[in-house]
Amino acid sequence: MTDLSCLSTEYCKRFYVSVLPSSLNLNNFPSERYMVAFLNKESDSLETYVECFNESNFTLNIKDIGTIKRNHLKLNISQSEFEVMYAVSKPKVIHYTQYTLNDSKNNPISLIKYDNLYEEIMVVEYKNNIISVQGYTPDPWFKNDVTSDYRYSPIFLSINKKIIGEKIIK
Repeated sequence: MTDLSCLSTEYCKRFYVSVLPSSLNLNNFPSERYMVAFLNKESDSLETYVECFNESNFTLNIKDIGTIKRNHLKLNISQSEFEVMYAVSKPKVIHYTQYTLNDSKNNPISLIKYDNLYEEIMVVEYKNNIISVQGYTPDPWFKNDVTSDYRYSPIFLSINKKIIGEKIIK
């Protein structure tokens, strides 16, 4: 029987960031390093991926393909299980660093810097309950709300690698 205590619902908004404020030094914030490999096709209704963070934690993740609300199942796996699934998923892999900081209203946010793409792409995520997420007002340095823009989803970036304006470059 599967332990469903690892099943959760997340509410999240995502914002594209083109330039960080000059006063923001990311070295002053806690961070985690991630390697993610997608096992599903881009057209599937579930996002299935393995994840390694900080080189010592390995998980298998299954999420709804959704925008603000997503159900998320996260299971711990071994390093060898991760390595096998990572190898078979290539080239659908993405690497990033996630920084934990607060916005100007002291709300906790995550700044994600994707770095194995042709260009650096940064996204801010705000996660909370549904009412807080729906009413969230972003800081001015958050360029665009990309919550519903599939081009900024990790699986899309892992496959397409680059966004230029309205064009996707493979």
